[in-house]
Amino acid sequence: HDIIDWSVQEPIEVKELPGIYSAGQFAEWLALYNQYVDNIRTLSPEVSEKFESYGEWDDETKTWTFYLRDNIDCSGIVATDGRGALIRELPAGVILDGRNNILTNLMLDFEHEQPTDNKIGMIGTINGGRLENVRVEFVTVRNMHKNIPSGCIAAEITSGSVLGCTVRNAVVMSRGNDQSGVLAGVIRGGTVSDCKFHGSIQANVVENPTYPTYKGVAGEIVEGDEVLSLIPVINRLIFTEEEPKENE
Repeated sequence: HDIIDWSVQEPIEVKELPGIYSAGQFAEWLALYNQYVDNIRTLSPEVSEKFESYGEWDDETKTWTFYLRDNIDCSGIVATDGRGALIRELPAGVILDGRNNILTNLMLDFEHEQPTDNKIGMIGTINGGRLENVRVEFVTVRNMHKNIPSGCIAAEITSGSVLGCTVRNAVVMSRGNDQSGVLAGVIRGGTVSDCKFHGSIQANVVENPTYPTYKGVAGEIVEGDEVLSLIPVINRLIFTEEEPKENE
């Protein structure tokens, strides 16, 4: 019989799950994603391999799911090319799953400059994709342009869904703008469910009688041809004519 030396242990290789673990990786993913989002469902094998560090591809549904694996301090992370949105869009075929991790200290400051994409938000437009279980805290949005939509989560939602997301300690300063909200500037379609919002907003806030809990959460709600399912949210917003104190 062979004698086994139990004191000798073979090294165990632990493979890191795909996802975004740090601010540096978040910045790298943003650059890669924004470059290829227009063709996200038809990527070449070489490009798909790059994305596999951050998420998983489901060939049956033709969908990428990207994961936040840790809390991320977004201080110093800004959109490139003068854009107002960190993430250009969230189209059909993309899920961003925050796994209840927190993005903190996001600053979207367009008090003096106009964004080149005419949108201000963590995401420019949610148009078919899904944002879920993302928590955003200590986020500041400054938008002094009356005709540009702005929101802490998205400038616009036209379709797709926002599920189980929370915004806390938000400061939105958008005097004279009626398309600014802590969730989104404009909602034209899509689903919002199981979300919570806390912070202060200075804008032309109007209550929509059909969706009373969305006062300040959505700047404008447009009911048209798109399917619109806005489940009541927890709204802990303060509305002020005075300029809110900026997150530091």
